[in-house]
Amino acid sequence: MKKVINLNGTVVELDKIKGISINEEGFFDIKLKSNFIKVELQNRKEYVFNPETNEWELHDFNDEILIEYPSSDYVYKSFEQMKEIWEEAINE
Repeated sequence: MKKVINLNGTVVELDKIKGISINEEGFFDIKLKSNFIKVELQNRKEYVFNPETNEWELHDFNDEILIEYPSSDYVYKSFEQMKEIWEEAINE
């Protein structure tokens, strides 16, 4: 069974995570006044029907999860905890 983690109500398989980062400029076009952790997931491929060509096409999707936290202290503490859990899962 694969290990999972609960990220503020979203359950994610640890081996699907590509990267974890704390909000910095570049998350959005606007400046955030909140504290976020961004979890980037491995790319996934999915077939999508194109009505113009009347064919199914294979597309890549880059999913990410944004988790909002009430304070910068809490976001850094949560980031460190996530990092430790992720490192343990990778080293098993």
